[in-house]
Amino acid sequence: MPDNIASKKTQQRKERRERQQTKGKTKNYFFLSISLIIAILITLSLFLPSITSTSNQPNQGGTNRASYKSGVGTPQTLMETAKHKDGIDIEYNTTPASSGDHWSVWAKCGFYNEEQKEENTVHNLEHGNIVMYHNLTQASQIQELREFTESLNNSKDWLIVSPLEKLPAGKISMVAWGVIQTFDTIDKSGIEKFFETYKGKIFSEETRGVGRGLPCTGTPTSMSK
Repeated sequence: MPDNIASKKTQQRKERRERQQTKGKTKNYFFLSISLIIAILITLSLFLPSITSTSNQPNQGGTNRASYKSGVGTPQTLMETAKHKDGIDIEYNTTPASSGDHWSVWAKCGFYNEEQKEENTVHNLEHGNIVMYHNLTQASQIQELREFTESLNNSKDWLIVSPLEKLPAGKISMVAWGVIQTFDTIDKSGIEKFFETYKGKIFSEETRGVGRGLPCTGTPTSMSK
């Protein structure tokens, strides 16, 4: 009889240990599951904003990205490459040109009476500059445009104004990297809104690597690729 009692107690202790071990494992699994859920939530919180931001950028093409602001201008399909191709005429996919290959020297900011080569000004767009093209023929309109654009905040750092014969007569086009807005008149509020929205803020992937837009002041030079 004593042997049976001892055996029974031993069995009870064994069962008690097994129950405790089972509870311990269940508790460990519970905490592990909670930890995994927390880790997943943290990961999603880090990546979802960038995914959302990218999905809100309709202006994408090739290897480049552009930070288009809805309602300000029309986004254009970016050309596949943005390389230096000096001395050759480049065929662009928009009129005026809004992205693509270009010459290595950019144009200095300012108001030009003579048409500037798009191969130069596309380089400006790549840096985050704004280019205004126009096909105005009346001297009074050109003077009005000059006075207005020179009054814009920081225009001497970010704006190039050039005639462009292939634009329809009387039209004015504001161009940023991958974005165009065309006006039938000297729409001062619309032009200023476009300029303030994009100056120094929208540029190619290469310039994005620099971390900021590059003003078109100083002596025009090439930006190595």
